[in-house]
Amino acid sequence: MPEPQKTVAPPVTPPAQMAVEPPAEEFPVIVPEPKTKSGPSPFQQALQRGQQQVKAKDYVNALHSFGDAVALKPDSAQAHYSRGFVFEHFQQYDAAMRDFAEAIRLEPTLVMAHSQMGACLEQQHRDPEALVEFQRALELNPNAPLALFGRGNVYLHRRQFAAAIADYSKLLQIDPRYAAAYQNRAIARQAMGDFAGANEDKRAEQSLRK
Repeated sequence: MPEPQKTVAPPVTPPAQMAVEPPAEEFPVIVPEPKTKSGPSPFQQALQRGQQQVKAKDYVNALHSFGDAVALKPDSAQAHYSRGFVFEHFQQYDAAMRDFAEAIRLEPTLVMAHSQMGACLEQQHRDPEALVEFQRALELNPNAPLALFGRGNVYLHRRQFAAAIADYSKLLQIDPRYAAAYQNRAIARQAMGDFAGANEDKRAEQSLRK
């Protein structure tokens, strides 16, 4: 009796034209220290200087400023997170993940550190590990934008299109102007045969990017 043919699953590869940029809101607002007669501490000055440099897209100097903040206060989760954010901008993912891991060790409930750790892992095609970080971020905050976007991307990689659409749709309820979510939802909708929905998302994405 002939053996039944084995079904070979197709390789999982990222869909073409998939957007990966994270939401800008994931950079933290620096919480000021209580006011004193002597003014902000050198640590707080370094954090605030770095934040202003990030806003000005002066990432080289921001890296120095956040490095100063880490040196002045190595037990600050915010300082490690902020420096990791800049390392990630320069695609230095190993350095970024070291800072995010330290931020999580110091403050396990820091949602943005879990989200950005997941984003770094996703960039390195380490989707199972990335999913763990995105899930943790969403346990802490079900509306975390980068975690929703990142988890949607992992689902999209895996061809779990309905789950991806659900995450992108929730993100777009939070931020209707997030173009990359429209772009990726269009890919998922098209894969499911929802061509009208895909075209609607493509128009929305193009309008926002003008």
